[in-house]
Amino acid sequence: MLEERLEESMSVGSDRTPPIRPVVFKPRHPQPAGWEKAVESMLKTEHIEFPSNAKAHITLPSCPDYDIEEDEVIDVWIPAEALAESDKPIYAGFFTIKAESYQERIDHAIQGMSARQLRNKIVHRMKPQYRSAVRERYESLMGTMTEFLSAVEGWRIRSRGGETES
Repeated sequence: MLEERLEESMSVGSDRTPPIRPVVFKPRHPQPAGWEKAVESMLKTEHIEFPSNAKAHITLPSCPDYDIEEDEVIDVWIPAEALAESDKPIYAGFFTIKAESYQERIDHAIQGMSARQLRNKIVHRMKPQYRSAVRERYESLMGTMTEFLSAVEGWRIRSRGGETES
């Protein structure tokens, strides 16, 4: 779709001064930790390549703070400044990023995060699903902490030649 629209329209670049961003992404319904907040600042001009006048390759950088609660639809525009033969921007189509369901988010939080990651999510985001994940994993987290403290105590005893601390 993007390729067809670019081809229909104009060639990219040429004798015009290239814009700061040759492709513009606009979310239809911005979210607090969505595209505008988490991805836009990470996306640089070097992430967008034009292998021909009719194609754009976009490599998204890692965006660890991207956290959407609903599907996000991103419209793609080629600004007029990026086109050699047009004074109007080109609408190049859209793509959709699927959000995890509430249960998938909880399952991911429960299974895929360390206690530290959960703590950071709670402290920095204050989202109820992360607090719920800690509650659901309480026994497991406490067991991990007990094992860790026992291992530390065992190491300390061994390092002192069998002596315990007073």
